[in-house]
Amino acid sequence: MDHRQIRLAEEIQHVIMEMIPYGLRDPRIENASVTGVEMTRDLKLAKIYVEVRGDKVAKQQALRALKRARGYLRRELAMQINVRHIPDLAFYLDPSMESQERVETLLRRIQGEDDS
Repeated sequence: MDHRQIRLAEEIQHVIMEMIPYGLRDPRIENASVTGVEMTRDLKLAKIYVEVRGDKVAKQQALRALKRARGYLRRELAMQINVRHIPDLAFYLDPSMESQERVETLLRRIQGEDDS
């Protein structure tokens, strides 16, 4: 990513991180946190990665709630970020957290086998 992409991604991440707990009053997203933002080269799309604590159903509900709030979040971005065009927002579950949980589970399992 070039400097503009990185700067815009950081600004978007900062604003969205503030908006989730304080600007959106949806109980489905209270356990959601932004883990990263990637911008496309043309700066027209922001891929926002979120971590959601809970089971698979809670994660899908949070993702749906964030997708429904896209318009509101874009309006807030337009007021807080000084860019000509506000990018479209796409929300994704952060796969790194699931991978980390799987590794931790496997390590606990291996340690349990060594203790026996």
